[in-house]
Amino acid sequence: MGLPKFNAAGFTHKEWDILKLKIPSKCGYNKKFKHNTNLDCVGVNGLTVEWAAKNCKGLWGWWFDNNNKVHMSFQDKTDMAYWLLVNYNKQNR
Repeated sequence: MGLPKFNAAGFTHKEWDILKLKIPSKCGYNKKFKHNTNLDCVGVNGLTVEWAAKNCKGLWGWWFDNNNKVHMSFQDKTDMAYWLLVNYNKQNR
């Protein structure tokens, strides 16, 4: 039994099958908006994605830069501030 395989969004296929059902259609992986924050890690925590799906009023997403570091992105700066206060320290580093 080897290590789990991850998809382009940074999740195992099993995790993604569950998580993708909770993400609004105009949000999620590879969506970039005006307000971005570098999480200084190689992936985004699934629980914080669920939190964004439930609590953000505007559009949001996450994307990877050329160094494979993940960034969260928000249409609304208030959503970004709220997400950072609640979720920033929950990321896997």
